[in-house]
Amino acid sequence: SFFINILPLTVDRFALVFRDITETKLKDEKIRAALYEKEVMLREIHHRVKNNLQLISSFISIEMQKMLDGAKKG
Repeated sequence: SFFINILPLTVDRFALVFRDITETKLKDEKIRAALYEKEVMLREIHHRVKNNLQLISSFISIEMQKMLDGAKKG
């Protein structure tokens, strides 16, 4: 890929500047791919943490219910 810039020099003259941006585009693509991979991993970690916290919350609720039931009987 190339970037072209037109620079006016005088009324009837101008300069064209060509710059190869292939390497820059490839680096950008690698960065975007790495960012996407990290976002996917972060979503997966968030999902797992949320599930584990839900399990802990459920276990606590069960234990609290057992304690309340035991207090009512005893």
